[in-house]
Amino acid sequence: MRKRSPRILYLTSSWPHGQAFGGQLRALHIGRALREIGDVTLSVVSADTPDEKVLRRSSEDFRLAPAVPVLPRPERTLLHRARRGLDTRYYLNVHGCAADPTARARLFQSFENFDLIWILNSRTPNILNRWHWPKSHLDIDDIPSTYLKTVSQNAPALRLRFKAQVQQALLKRRERRFSERFVTQSVCSEEDKLYLGGGDRIHVIPNGYERPLTDPPRNPATNPPCIGFMGLYTYGPNLEGVKWFLRECWPAIRQAIPGIRFRLAGKGTTSADVPNSSGVDALGWIDDPAAEIATWSAMVIPIQFGGGTRIKIADAFSRKCPVVSTTVGAFGYCLEDGRQLRIADTPEAFSEACIRLVRNRAEGIELAENAWREFLQKWTWESIAPTVWAAAEDCLRRSHKAADVTFISNGRVPKLIPAAVPNDDGSTRVRPPMVSVGLPVYNGEKYLSEALNSICNQDFDDFELIISDNASTDGTEEICKSYAAKDGRIRYFRNEENIGAVPNYRKVFELSRGEFFKWLAHDDVCHPGFLRRCVEMLVDAPPSVVLVYPRCELIDEFGNVSGEASDHVETRAKRPHRRLGRVIRRASYAYPIWGLIRSECLRKTALMGSVWYGDRLLLAELSLLGEIWEVPEVLSQLRTHPGNSVAICGDGHHKEALGDLNRISKGARRALQTWTDRSASTRKVWLPIREEICLGYLKRAHNAPLPRVEKVLCYLTVVTVSYWGRFAKRCGMWKRMVFAIIAASKSIEI
Repeated sequence: MRKRSPRILYLTSSWPHGQAFGGQLRALHIGRALREIGDVTLSVVSADTPDEKVLRRSSEDFRLAPAVPVLPRPERTLLHRARRGLDTRYYLNVHGCAADPTARARLFQSFENFDLIWILNSRTPNILNRWHWPKSHLDIDDIPSTYLKTVSQNAPALRLRFKAQVQQALLKRRERRFSERFVTQSVCSEEDKLYLGGGDRIHVIPNGYERPLTDPPRNPATNPPCIGFMGLYTYGPNLEGVKWFLRECWPAIRQAIPGIRFRLAGKGTTSADVPNSSGVDALGWIDDPAAEIATWSAMVIPIQFGGGTRIKIADAFSRKCPVVSTTVGAFGYCLEDGRQLRIADTPEAFSEACIRLVRNRAEGIELAENAWREFLQKWTWESIAPTVWAAAEDCLRRSHKAADVTFISNGRVPKLIPAAVPNDDGSTRVRPPMVSVGLPVYNGEKYLSEALNSICNQDFDDFELIISDNASTDGTEEICKSYAAKDGRIRYFRNEENIGAVPNYRKVFELSRGEFFKWLAHDDVCHPGFLRRCVEMLVDAPPSVVLVYPRCELIDEFGNVSGEASDHVETRAKRPHRRLGRVIRRASYAYPIWGLIRSECLRKTALMGSVWYGDRLLLAELSLLGEIWEVPEVLSQLRTHPGNSVAICGDGHHKEALGDLNRISKGARRALQTWTDRSASTRKVWLPIREEICLGYLKRAHNAPLPRVEKVLCYLTVVTVSYWGRFAKRCGMWKRMVFAIIAASKSIEI
């Protein structure tokens, strides 16, 4: 089979060369990134009619398919409004408009000609009134319910906050089903990814801005000084933000710096909706605002409501313009107040930050230089392009297109599959390894060689080993590189900084390509027949089996066997709630998660999550997806030693691992949380440990693709199994007390 570049249908709601705004810029540059890896056809689903210039420039960048006109389709009856709130699957008219039926049918007929359908923003598939989108990737620039979340938090009136909360809950129900509709998704920030539930099917593609060809000029005006804001004033959050700034902040700034000007640039600034205040200059649309922004002492981003990330941040950073923003305005960029920009949320703090940057030019220069350096590393479209390629590759692989397509990108994109095997006709085709083994490691030099030898010496050869080094400071890097140089099955990656254990575990799976997947700890040992026996059982098993695992010995730091792990969680029950109950009752060390898992089933889960007991939650979630079988042989060794996670909490965690959930302290839980995920180290520990884990099980059951009746049974199972032991113990105690009282009463002489 001859390899070719993928054919990509690119669906957007805005013309890539229309007037510049956040959505238009993202559409243009993501389309250009896709063009580097495949043959892109653009189709615009929009009510706007482009002019000749926009059409000509778009046709120069992309092959154009017929546009799909959008027609108004308002909700006219109470029944329609009720369906919008209750029917999250079949009722998609949530935007008051729909695609032209003829153009829509023509577009759908063309789908079979493409390997990948890339959809920009969540409105487009709803307007096209289609629920299921095979071989598709949904790129979400703004999550609609996050906008309503900010409204519910910041709206001035109680009625508006309550209305936003209700609408947010309804929209979030729809957003949770994105994974059922699309193969993969992408969002603009890690925060948005976590908001949608996380998992390896959600990629992060940040918003960015075009890198200037030369060093951005800066010439802040001094007589009079000026600050500015740029954006579409037809967009509600921009307009409301400017109104808030002019009402709450501008008078104080004018009083402190007489004569200062506030410059408004962008479409709609001359409309009647923009307040007419003293010292405000409405400039309207500017084709090239570089010269104008160069005169500003600061760009203000006073956004109070909104979803996604503001492209204004990257725009200002690319022009070395100091920024004063609200927390909502800077959302998703992981910025630090006083380092790249000033962040303020109250009118007093926001006004003071603007005044300081106008008066202290050196501070503004320092902030802008720090922001410029980070912009070059993270937010140019050249640095963002690899995340687009990775998302496209993932969607192609999951859509079973990896066997006959390959990326063409001048060698800058990792190939889908490295190995090529011959066909009967003499041509070549690509084939992934059957098994992927992921080995996350941090400072593991003491036991790493033994673990690597145990996996490299397997009597089953069709596997790859992915090592992700979490910025180790000992000899781990040298050991890994030496093994990778000797064995072509090993792929070695190193993180620039320690991202925490669980993100590193997720990373090795996201890099995997095999039909089956196994995690390997750097301090554990696999017997030579581990992979062969597990593969034999999983291949012969029915598709309902999601995980097979062998029995496991416990060894100490010197390799001495101390016993056998007690996690006998094998369950062949047909009902998910019965499998779930078995796993919750029997899991202690949760070592079955180190067995062999079907990759397609693992991709349907939230993986381990950013909690230290994530292995238990993942094991429980896998039991909801299918059966778990045990290989009746001891084929692995689990090591306990002073450097692993169990030892972090001392004896408390040993007792917790054996089932005594009441003995682990809050301090030990915080230590484990930091070890698990550095970004979650500040998370508060509120609930008792038993309730926290129980809540985790309930969330996994809620998100599982199960019928409602089965979900209810799972909820009851979680609560019953989690608390039955405590209830039985209390009953036994009460029973003994009653008998003791009765016995004592009989012995009293009257």
